[in-house]
Amino acid sequence: MKPLLLLSLALSALYACQRDELPAAGVRFQLTPTDSAGTPAKTYWRYAKYRFTLAEYEDVLVAVRVEVNEDNEAIKLEVKDLTAGKEDWEVEEATLTGEMDANGNYAFSGTSQLNEGGTDYGGKYSGTLTVTDGSVADNGCCGKMEFTSTEQGKVTLTGTKLMEAFSAEDWTWDDDEVDMSAEPSPASSAECEDFKLVLSGLKNVRRDERFDFTVAAKSCDDSSTSNFNGNTVTLEYKTGKSNWMESRRSGKKLDDPSTHTYKKHRFGVKDNSKTTYQFKASIEKDGDSYATESDTFDLNPITDIDDGSCAGDYSLKVSKQPMNTKVEVTYTFEVTLECDGAIVSDIAEDRAASAPITLVKFKASGMDDWADSNMIKDKEVAGALDGGEKEFRRKNSQATTDLQYRIGVTINGEDYMATTDTFNITE
Repeated sequence: MKPLLLLSLALSALYACQRDELPAAGVRFQLTPTDSAGTPAKTYWRYAKYRFTLAEYEDVLVAVRVEVNEDNEAIKLEVKDLTAGKEDWEVEEATLTGEMDANGNYAFSGTSQLNEGGTDYGGKYSGTLTVTDGSVADNGCCGKMEFTSTEQGKVTLTGTKLMEAFSAEDWTWDDDEVDMSAEPSPASSAECEDFKLVLSGLKNVRRDERFDFTVAAKSCDDSSTSNFNGNTVTLEYKTGKSNWMESRRSGKKLDDPSTHTYKKHRFGVKDNSKTTYQFKASIEKDGDSYATESDTFDLNPITDIDDGSCAGDYSLKVSKQPMNTKVEVTYTFEVTLECDGAIVSDIAEDRAASAPITLVKFKASGMDDWADSNMIKDKEVAGALDGGEKEFRRKNSQATTDLQYRIGVTINGEDYMATTDTFNITE
């Protein structure tokens, strides 16, 4: 072998050894896949139960779970409709995106799609994961949620989290986790001999609105029962921070299958009312007591009305002018809401017929500007229209003066005002 060739082979061997220790300048690295798959990122689920509400629509009760990664980010949402009759509906799924908010929590959103009977029932969900001590809390799903439908009128419902505990053991709609084909054993049936009361149909109500709600006895797995047919329901309620009071509808009996629906219930709403309400139902049977309390709901005057009932223009008119009167003598005046000159009188057809009085001002002798009337309690409202009309009854205990009122309502974010004639208060 020639010396030059021997030197070339020696150098090649030397460089081959050196490449295992230190790459030469300009050498490009290439990543080579290993035979074993990489370890997937760890994720876990957070669970909750929600009630989605929208005025003029029935409430929707759902189970929710969100998949969370190690960075406290929501990556997947699953929603199961718990409405009676929809037990066989599939679980909605949505891929989530979002970002951390100013409080260090994760705000997310995602769009689902659920086809049942050729109709798309999906939509956009949004919510927030509460991060505590570096991780999403067990009860950290999912704050105040919202759902905007895609094909059903594009309406937006607000989701309120229910206080009752809901966990992985309650989520029974995933074939990978639960064998749905297995028949219940006698032991599991025996575990469900207990009973409970359930209130349903309750929601936020507006002034003068009538609504239906139901109390029903159920077995502990939410199945219907006839075990309490004929038993009397004690129905109680409270508003704001008041104590429990027995309802005038207390004393109704449960019919088969141990249910009773209270039709067209209505709260007597006084002027300036803005409060919450809650129901409690209880029954006695064979020496045992069964009771349930509803969530707290709002009883509020409406301030935003958008049902498209008036195709033209609203206007507020003084339909009855105040008359001259004396000190300490009651005077009256009246305003009327109209749509293109016709009184808006039917609350069921046009929600504006029960719109709140959001402005009451007055001007007396010597005043250059309008001042707020004390009819607006806590600067909220001074009652509401009743079938498109509102009568005001007042008396003046001050000295002789000229007086004038300006009244306003808010509809679809627009203010409508009417001003009375000036009238005299004399001794």
